[in-house]
Amino acid sequence: MKLGKYLGASDLDKLANVRVLNITNFGDVRFQFVCSKQDGSKARDVFNKLVERGKLQHFVLVTTKMSFKQHSSLVLKGTSTTNVDSLERVSSLHIDSVVRGDAGVYSCHLGDWTSQQCRPVGVSVSESAPDVYLDPLSLTVEVGSRVQLKCVALNELRAAQKFGYSWTKNKKLFRNDPAHEIWEELSPGGSLLTVLNIQDTSTYTCHVHGAFASVAKSLTIYVRRPSLHPLTCLPDSTPGNVGSQIPWPETLSDVTAIQDVYYGTLGNSALNRQVKQRPGCLVTRRCSLVGTRAEWRLPDFSKCATPAMLKIRNNLEKLSLNFKPSFFFK
Repeated sequence: MKLGKYLGASDLDKLANVRVLNITNFGDVRFQFVCSKQDGSKARDVFNKLVERGKLQHFVLVTTKMSFKQHSSLVLKGTSTTNVDSLERVSSLHIDSVVRGDAGVYSCHLGDWTSQQCRPVGVSVSESAPDVYLDPLSLTVEVGSRVQLKCVALNELRAAQKFGYSWTKNKKLFRNDPAHEIWEELSPGGSLLTVLNIQDTSTYTCHVHGAFASVAKSLTIYVRRPSLHPLTCLPDSTPGNVGSQIPWPETLSDVTAIQDVYYGTLGNSALNRQVKQRPGCLVTRRCSLVGTRAEWRLPDFSKCATPAMLKIRNNLEKLSLNFKPSFFFK
């Protein structure tokens, strides 16, 4: 190629990929080549001299107009590079509201006139936010009772980090007072709050602090005063899962009781002991005031999901992330 030979005879540094892109019916020639960025002005001088000469071997050059467009070659840089002056265009991938399904290998592909590059990067999603669990989940007691509340992060061991625990009462901090309220840390993780001689209905909130996120969960302790003759729903039980029974403790009227149902357990013996396990689902039951008496409503299982339903939900989530069905439908 005559144009390549002409440029090759010049002293342009790192000259490569000289090519004619197209020739119009009017004889206009569009070409492209690669050389060192520092030789941009030198390349212009080389072509200006060519136009002044008026020909390239047996090709006659007409001095009408000549234009240059200079582009930087695309180079794939490492993730540690924050400022790259030579790049004119930057493509960024943003993931909002990261979920577990976003974990995987992402590849960035770059291509220009001269080359193509591809570099993968692996992304893992860790459970950094504490998965807080309170025990019990709802409570009605008589005035002057002693109450214990247990707060644990179910994923503390898996997260390989130590979570911090603190408590508030009615959205306010309170002192650790052995005569009224005292909390202590549990091993290997968690916090136990003991309330002595409780007098009023109060809401206690357990705050669990991780390295990247903090989570809070609350429990209202309803205080029953016999002197006021409050209406309550008496203790009851309803069918649970796999032949088990869900116990419902005495509850004040117009209060919703909450119980945790574990899948795969017989009876309710595991309900209060296995707080380190991930709960199955939360079942609620309202104690309603009907005329002059309190009555239990039917239990609400709407927040429960069977393992089969959870699998369907996870698959739908993966579909929303544009995963191919063959990866997970089996």
